[in-house]
Amino acid sequence: MTEWLCRRYLAKQNIQHEASGKNEVYECCRDELPFLETLAFNGMKKNIIILDPQLVEKAMKETRCSLKDHPHLFNIGVLKSLDSRSTGNQILTSKDYYFVHLSFQEYFAARYCFNALNAPTAASQTVIEFINTHKYDQHLALVFTFVSGLVSESDRKPCFNAFWETIQAKPLDLVGIRHMQLLITCIEETSDKSTISRYTELVQWIGKYIKHNIFKKDKIIRQHLVPSLQRAQSITCDQIIINVLINLLQHGDAKNTLEVLLFIRDLQISNPPSILLNSVVIALDNGFKEVRGNACQALGRMGEKTTTNEVINKLVSVALEDATLNVRINACKALGVMGEKVATNQFINKLVSALRDEDWDVRASACEVVGMMGEKVATTEVINKLVSALGDEDSSVREKAYEALGRMGDKAAMTEVINKLVNTLEDEDWNVRQKACEGLRMMGEKAATTEIINKLVSVLEDENKDVRASACEVLGMMGEKVTTSEVINKLVITLEDEDWNVRENANEALGRMGEKAATSEVINKLLSALEDEDKDVRASACEVLGMMGGKVATSEMISKLVSALEDEDWIVRANACKALGVMGKKAANIATNEVFRKLLIEVNCNASWSWDAATALNNMLSTPAVISHLDPMIVSDVCLCKYATAILENVSADELISICFSSKNIDWLRVVIFCALCNGAAVTATEEKVVIHSRNKTVDLCFPSLKLHHEMIKAFSDQAEQLHLSLEMSSEASNKPNIASSCCNIC
Repeated sequence: MTEWLCRRYLAKQNIQHEASGKNEVYECCRDELPFLETLAFNGMKKNIIILDPQLVEKAMKETRCSLKDHPHLFNIGVLKSLDSRSTGNQILTSKDYYFVHLSFQEYFAARYCFNALNAPTAASQTVIEFINTHKYDQHLALVFTFVSGLVSESDRKPCFNAFWETIQAKPLDLVGIRHMQLLITCIEETSDKSTISRYTELVQWIGKYIKHNIFKKDKIIRQHLVPSLQRAQSITCDQIIINVLINLLQHGDAKNTLEVLLFIRDLQISNPPSILLNSVVIALDNGFKEVRGNACQALGRMGEKTTTNEVINKLVSVALEDATLNVRINACKALGVMGEKVATNQFINKLVSALRDEDWDVRASACEVVGMMGEKVATTEVINKLVSALGDEDSSVREKAYEALGRMGDKAAMTEVINKLVNTLEDEDWNVRQKACEGLRMMGEKAATTEIINKLVSVLEDENKDVRASACEVLGMMGEKVTTSEVINKLVITLEDEDWNVRENANEALGRMGEKAATSEVINKLLSALEDEDKDVRASACEVLGMMGGKVATSEMISKLVSALEDEDWIVRANACKALGVMGKKAANIATNEVFRKLLIEVNCNASWSWDAATALNNMLSTPAVISHLDPMIVSDVCLCKYATAILENVSADELISICFSSKNIDWLRVVIFCALCNGAAVTATEEKVVIHSRNKTVDLCFPSLKLHHEMIKAFSDQAEQLHLSLEMSSEASNKPNIASSCCNIC
């Protein structure tokens, strides 16, 4: 790219370059390139992309590159002015500039570092100190990745060694994850891995970390390590890592095998070695349904190498014949991802044959496969068979056929199908009318015409309770198109239906209509219902308030939902959790220790609504002001719960350390360390201060006391040992003195 930019720049000045090699072209731009590199580096150093006139002048001065000698300097192709008007050289130096894309600024900053590493001792030492100090700054991550690639392509061994010794030198990340991520990305950019003196040791360290952390409940390994390994396929496919994964697959129990398959799925290995692929295929025959389902997911995420006849035939067999619904669904998804190679005539013919099988279970599964693959198999013959299946004697087949047609998009004969369903809304058999409603529900917004909406509103008065309940459900699934005053008023009346299922579906329909249905009349009625004697009414009210969303939330509403967390009925508590989970940051207004305790009880009960309670806690922890008023021991309890990572994902380590320092309360340390892990932050320390390298910023904080200094270093050290993030540093670079590293041996 750089060579191409230089050639274009020279061509604009009518300088002959066609017969010149790359080095000769670079020599022709010997002043311009250092200017761009210096400007980019100084901008990245300050973490800015808008480069002001002072930075521009500084770069020109440092590189002795002037507009007088190079009048076309700003037309090289990667810099743009915020003011595009060009009215003279004097104006050009008074403008703000930016690189056309951040990656250009990062790349030229990397070239600056690379050239400085090759420069005399004084200049190279300055860059070495910069890399050493800022190697964990996340806004510089791509800069150091580019540097790794540049030194790898260079034939200058001292430059290569200097870079690798520096990124592995002290001070090292006390948490450990950012250090591992840095090494993974830099290793991946190195073309010849054998030139990295400790390559085998480093990959073994990664493998050891995977082995010891893959089965942990908190899943932090997937949150931070997996994305790095996804971008580093050469490491992922290294025999050391493959051996770790295969060993874990072959020698673990069913529960462990489940986790390993999920980990392989998340890695998205684009070119899996045959031995690993075969191990995953074998898992399709495992006696545990969960293992078979996860094996399907893993195969679906792998690259084209998995699209072989053997794998496809095996997945087709699972999709049509496995006894477990979830396994069939995952097999269908895997086949769907494989695309055109799967949708062969042979495969489609097999589906068509299965759609008319004598066994209802096979017919239902065939409809399911078609639904999952959608337009890929939407031939006229398949669609006609699905339309016929709408009249199947078995309800499961009809339901799957409805669903499949709904996913066919424009290729399905939707008008014909919908008309057939509308006509059956007046059938004398209530069961037929209900199935027609179910079919329209599957069609969703596609069926939301004025005629059908009016039909459904009239069906709300059907003599059969099941038909009325289904009509409410359809209106709820059709979205905003049905949100008219007439429909809302009719549903409000239906809230008083004698049948609880009808009332519940009417509630849900109003909830799906969101803010438009949130009239004062409706909200007041729902708030009153929160104190109703009937538990079903209270539960429904919580559910509807949640479905209307956080935009309509008031302090009164949130307080009443919090009170509902103490309801004697579990359904009411569950729906209250769900409602609080969608209230957004407004819920932070009532974030007290007592509210936290109530929600933690619901998180730890391992029920279906535990996630909703966790979401509510996440919303409440939206600002440092809220956190600082909480008891650190209560927040520490959050770290031990099932959804700790999700609850604390937006709480930054630097904010917590600041709270810890200002309060001088070491009880915050457990939360500090956990959040540093959750956020993938790096933490380094000296005698005087701690440096937190988080997602978008780097923060320095002074230790308030020697006691807190020692307590923090020890706490991080213990955590790193437990997670196997400690790596013995044997290189000379690692022996350079540093206070934090002498206190603990953590990477």
